[in-house]
Amino acid sequence: MVPKMRTTLLVVFCAVMLGASAQVSVASGPRASAGAATRTYVLQKCTVPRYKPTTLVTTCGSGNFAYEHLRWSRWTRRAAKARGTVAIRRTGAFDGGIFHIPVVLRLSRPRQCDASGRMVFTRERYRLLESFSGTARTGSDSLFTSC
Repeated sequence: MVPKMRTTLLVVFCAVMLGASAQVSVASGPRASAGAATRTYVLQKCTVPRYKPTTLVTTCGSGNFAYEHLRWSRWTRRAAKARGTVAIRRTGAFDGGIFHIPVVLRLSRPRQCDASGRMVFTRERYRLLESFSGTARTGSDSLFTSC
């Protein structure tokens, strides 16, 4: 076993040898998993945790509402913001098909899952950047969290 002082000096020495831009981490004891616990995820299809997904389906079962081509400008432990498109399916006889509308998506209200201890966002807010008949231009909803 390497004493703690030697391990710290070894890490500093390696960082200097590799250059200032190198990132060196040492996994030791309970702190090794602490980094993963500080991330906040969003649940894809209400069950699969994802970090900065490019596609996000937030409705369970119906599949009628999905965010696509998401580009995240902000993702912290407390909130996230992205631009992309929302796919809206029209099932009426005259206007059937899928329409892709530009959208700004915000995620918030992180909560800890009891089963995994993982933090997940529990609130979504959207703002359509173009009007679309029959769909509210802005809205928010609770995200179902089954961790």
